Amino acid sequence: MATLSLGYKAATILSLPDSLPLLLMGGTCDRVIANNSDRYGVSSGNATTPVIRISQ
Repeated sequence: MATLSLGYKAATILSLPDSLPLLLMGGTCDRVIANNSDRYGVSSGNATTPVIRISQ
């Protein structure tokens, strides 16, 4: 996710080049993503939405 403080629109997901490894993790009880989700334009109740969007 791209942060709003850098000028990206809310809920922007940036792509990675295929040559880079990717570890995709999601959770609802880590208190990190949920507590900082406002930085990315995602409501705290939807902290796993970006993971769902990427994996589809």
